[in-house]
Amino acid sequence: MAISIEFKDKYVYFGPEAGLHTQGEARAEVYDVTGPRYHDGHDLSAMTWYVRASHPDYMTLINKQLRVSVDPDNEGQIIITWPVEADFTAYAGQLDVHFVGKSSTGEEIIKLQSNGLQFAASVEGTAAPPKNVFENTLEQMQGLLDNAENAAAQSAADASRAENAQEAAGQSAQTAQQAQEGTAQSVVQNQALVQQIEGDAEAAAASAAAAAASAAKAEQLAQGCKGWFVNVAALRAAYPTGTDGEWAILGSTDSIWVWDADSSDWINSHKTTDLSDYYTKEQADGRFLQIDGDGAAVTVPFTVPASLPALPSSPATLESLMTMLASMRNRLAALEESMPGIGEWWYSPNVITYTGGVNSKAFARVNFNDDLSKTVYAVLYAKIGDSLSSGAADGFFNCKKLAERFPLAYGANFALRSWGGTTQATIQARNLPANAITFVSRTAEQWSVGIWDSHGAGYGGVPLDQQNGSPHGQAISTLPPYLAQNIIVRAL
Repeated sequence: MAISIEFKDKYVYFGPEAGLHTQGEARAEVYDVTGPRYHDGHDLSAMTWYVRASHPDYMTLINKQLRVSVDPDNEGQIIITWPVEADFTAYAGQLDVHFVGKSSTGEEIIKLQSNGLQFAASVEGTAAPPKNVFENTLEQMQGLLDNAENAAAQSAADASRAENAQEAAGQSAQTAQQAQEGTAQSVVQNQALVQQIEGDAEAAAASAAAAAASAAKAEQLAQGCKGWFVNVAALRAAYPTGTDGEWAILGSTDSIWVWDADSSDWINSHKTTDLSDYYTKEQADGRFLQIDGDGAAVTVPFTVPASLPALPSSPATLESLMTMLASMRNRLAALEESMPGIGEWWYSPNVITYTGGVNSKAFARVNFNDDLSKTVYAVLYAKIGDSLSSGAADGFFNCKKLAERFPLAYGANFALRSWGGTTQATIQARNLPANAITFVSRTAEQWSVGIWDSHGAGYGGVPLDQQNGSPHGQAISTLPPYLAQNIIVRAL
């Protein structure tokens, strides 16, 4: 189990744990150095952490990269994990320890000091000492030289920078060699030299870390590539399983497929937007033309009312406005529903006037005697046809049969859309009732009726049982001009 040590104010205090170590132990202890996650605007969990330790009596310098994580129980805390390996326990005595946090560019952001650890001497004395500071520095600089040579092989521009890096590395190596030779002269001089070379080593380590990070990314991309495949079936056959970061190119989709751990399958990274619910340009233009007539801009008049109602106070403002808008929408829907449909008609005291002629645009309402194009008003013509038309030219129709006629509710005696009646009727002789004068013949055995002949024949006695026709005359129609219609009654 790791030992938890808290750092505060950039200082790590090892308490009784400082004396728990013995020379030669390998991973004897693991320390979890915990502390605040943020410092001076920096997220310490995003940095690369190192532990630097030295044995002052033996002129050593140990530099190891550590693992850092966010405390799962407290997101405001970080945990820097330091396993105490054999390099740190090689010598008995005092071990000076620092913890260093660097940015992604290698810049040192924060250093945590500590009171260090004490290592008891081992009776065996079998510990293998680590490389001293000079050997470590030379090895790091040799790595920089190798990186510079590789960069020079890639491009001329990189070669120029690599040459400069090589010269700088050579100078640093020469300085390190001189420092190594001067070590034999004086311990005091060596101590000062260690401080100087430490800075060079840190800079070299930062450059090496940046180069290593770039190389790691390139290596990760290269290792993650599974190649080119004809289709996803071929990819799945070759690699039925994978890990995050692995990818391949498919010829069937001309796109990159990646391994998705959530679905445990290869998925296409190319996203296609579903446009099935969107209008095409032609559909949108058609809608605009349908709404706007000929597509011309429409100016909507607006008159500012004398006074506006006061808005409700916050926070009820938005809710009240939405309620008001919903009420207005419902009202408009009710009004639209109550309007007559296409083919229905009603009376108005005014004649509708137009600008540009009735057939230049599809007006929602027209006068009954307007000549209408059968193509412009195709929906209306499909409903009523020429049933109400009178005197319209070819390609046109109207509702002129409505002229000077009363609407009559259709029924058993009047078919729908039938029309008839007249403004005046002439009374003929057959419409007149017979003028009858009744008398009693006392000398006859039966009653008889004297009927005045309306055609001037005088009186004549005709027995009632011998009379022909009606004594009341033929009925005459009194219907005015009419058109039989259905009567719509609004219920709500």
